[in-house]
Amino acid sequence: MKKDKINILSIIGLITSFFSIIIGSILCFVALSQIKDSKERGKGLAIAGITINIVKTFSVVLIFILLILAPGKDANEYKCNNSSNCTLNPDNLTYTCIFDGEGVEEYITCKKAEQKNIENYGTEDNEDTFDYDREDN
Repeated sequence: MKKDKINILSIIGLITSFFSIIIGSILCFVALSQIKDSKERGKGLAIAGITINIVKTFSVVLIFILLILAPGKDANEYKCNNSSNCTLNPDNLTYTCIFDGEGVEEYITCKKAEQKNIENYGTEDNEDTFDYDREDN
């Protein structure tokens, strides 16, 4: 007679898996243990809840890794774009700028922005360009 009964913890564990990885996993594993002992139905629900939690865990880890490794503007680049009083350094490649953050002046070194013009299209210095046929005279 107990075979017709569905383990309630497996249902709760499956539903909870959508909201909480840890609590959902615990409930599903406890439900599997109870189902093994009592021969109730609901093993598939508990396994589905565990599978959802595994997929969610890998997704969270993957997103976290991608956010850390993703290229983006670093703090110094942000400061360079929002600084004032920049003077060209003797190397003609960098600037020394004053960044005023929260009332504290900070001297930072910024790279000189490269000029993009028709002469350097398609060269190593300017790779983000389009290709076109051009005859050099």
